[in-house]
Amino acid sequence: LVLVLVALHWRSLRPSTATTTLTPSAPPGCPYVWNGGAPSDAPVGSCWCGQDNYCMCTPSLAIDLVIESTLPNGEPAVVLVERADNGLFATMGGFVDVGETVETAVARELMEETGLELASPPSLLGVWSDPRRDKRRHTVSAVFVAPGKGKIRAGDDARGVKALPLDQLMGLHYAFDHDSIISDYLEWRTKPEHQGPRGGGYRTDGPSSWGGPRARNASSMYRPSWRPGKENTGVGGGGLSA
Repeated sequence: LVLVLVALHWRSLRPSTATTTLTPSAPPGCPYVWNGGAPSDAPVGSCWCGQDNYCMCTPSLAIDLVIESTLPNGEPAVVLVERADNGLFATMGGFVDVGETVETAVARELMEETGLELASPPSLLGVWSDPRRDKRRHTVSAVFVAPGKGKIRAGDDARGVKALPLDQLMGLHYAFDHDSIISDYLEWRTKPEHQGPRGGGYRTDGPSSWGGPRARNASSMYRPSWRPGKENTGVGGGGLSA
C-alpha cells in the first residue's frame, strides 16, 4: 500500500504531456470617441486622450535649429548635422517631449545632438507645417535660429557635426525639406534689419523685425515656382531629424 501511494504521488509531480489549444480572444473595441483626426493603421499624427476624456489626433510637434557659429578665420558659419542613416545634411532638430516648451526642447536637443549650448535665446524663423513633409506622420516644426557655444560633439544618431561657411550651404544634399529652412535663413540674413552679431548673438526679435514669424504651409512657399493661387507642390517625405 505504501508503494502504491508513493507511485501515485510521484506521478502527480510529473509535468503533464497533454497539449492545450488556446483560442485567442478578439481584442476589445476602442472605448473612445475621437473628436479630431481619426486613428488608423497609418501613423498620421499623435493621438491622445486628455484627463477630460476628450480624444483627438493632431500633428506631431518638432523643433529645428539653425545653429550659427564663427569659423577660426572670423567667417560666419552654420553648424549642420550629417545623419548616420543616409549621410544627408540636416539642421539640428527633434520632437518636443510632453510637458516641455519648444524653447526647452531646442536646448535639450542641441546638447544631445551636438554637445553645444545656446549662447543666446533662440529666435523663431518660421513654422514648417506641410502635411507631406514627413512620410511617417504629419509633423509640424517650429524652426529657430541661435548661436551655439561649446565644443562640438556628434550624438549617437549623427555621422558627424560640421560648421560650414554660408557660401557652401546651398550646394549640399539635405534630408527632408531642410534645404528650404537654410534657404529662408540665408534670405533672412540679407534683410537690412538683420545687423549681424551683437553681444554674442543675433537680434533676439529675429524675423519679427521684418514682418513677424511666418507660418509655413509648404516648404516651397518662397521658391520662384510658387505663385499666389497656385497649388504648392510641397516636398518629398522622410521625417524630421531625430
